[in-house]
Amino acid sequence: MKYKLITVKVIDRINLNKEIGKLIRKERERKKITQTFLAQQLGITRAAVSNFEAGNHNIMVYNIYNISLILKVPLKKLLP
Repeated sequence: MKYKLITVKVIDRINLNKEIGKLIRKERERKKITQTFLAQQLGITRAAVSNFEAGNHNIMVYNIYNISLILKVPLKKLLP
């Protein structure tokens, strides 16, 4: 069996965090939801949400999933 090589864009952890954060912020603002409200729904601090959006912290998959539920957007909209 022959395999065809494909080219994929590999992204490092720091840039991945920043890209996910940008997408979360974009969707949150589009839905007119505050960081405070999102934090309350997630059971975390507003500062933690701010850090997620800035790409300063690793965001756990379950948080991305829960954010997608709160924002009522498909999970894939929060991933680059």
